[in-house]
Amino acid sequence: MVVTYLSRKMLQHSFAGTVYHFQKVPPLSYRGRFGVYVHIPFCRSKCSFCPFYKEIYSEEACSGFMEAVVREIEECDVQGVAKWIYFGGGTPNTLPVHDIVRIKSAVGNKMTVEAVGIELLPALIQRNYLQELKANGFTKVSIGIESFGHHILQATGRTLTKNDHPQEMVAFARSIGLWVNVDLMVGLPAQSGATFLEDIRKAGVVRPDQITIYPFMVIRGLHTPAGIPSRRQFRLIEQAGELLAANGYERKNIWTFARGQDLYDS
Repeated sequence: MVVTYLSRKMLQHSFAGTVYHFQKVPPLSYRGRFGVYVHIPFCRSKCSFCPFYKEIYSEEACSGFMEAVVREIEECDVQGVAKWIYFGGGTPNTLPVHDIVRIKSAVGNKMTVEAVGIELLPALIQRNYLQELKANGFTKVSIGIESFGHHILQATGRTLTKNDHPQEMVAFARSIGLWVNVDLMVGLPAQSGATFLEDIRKAGVVRPDQITIYPFMVIRGLHTPAGIPSRRQFRLIEQAGELLAANGYERKNIWTFARGQDLYDS
């Protein structure tokens, strides 16, 4: 019960007051060891559960973004060792691999990089996309499945909901040497405790290296009700932990479960 209370308070504090302001980026100067997060803001649709900055994808907006972000990287003063580069979003794989690699190369020209990860929308993943990522130095992928239920995803506003080949995606990614995390959510609109636990069972069969479970958060300005009350969401995460432990997963924190010691964690 204490974990439930503290977790809910932490999430409310983190996101309740989020406001985006656009201003000139101040001079940047970093040394030593650090991580680099690159935000790709484009999505094919806007999901009600996502609190992060996003824009509907267009070629024109993407072209302008690419020129701006590469120039910003080239102009900043960064040296040292990046423990990781992490491409998040938004939906990073709305961009072709060569654009992602262009950004990665700009960062790599400034520093030494140890590991590179990227978030992927399942419906946009193809084998050749994964192969190109691997060939260009990516080491980890995080697949945002969220739920295996098409109707559950549609209720969030996601328009691309094809999740009929997750086992193939995960197996192929791991077969070419990529480390794989799968994101799932609890409390989505139209989701019940039973459908969430069924998602957990399916994820255990798919057997990614890591499974991360995020609770549904009510985002300011979006009036989408949670499918499951917040207190029950955390109880269900506890039940999920028991199911995943039986499949060889070890709990690493409140909502991260992994096989082995490596983590996809920025």
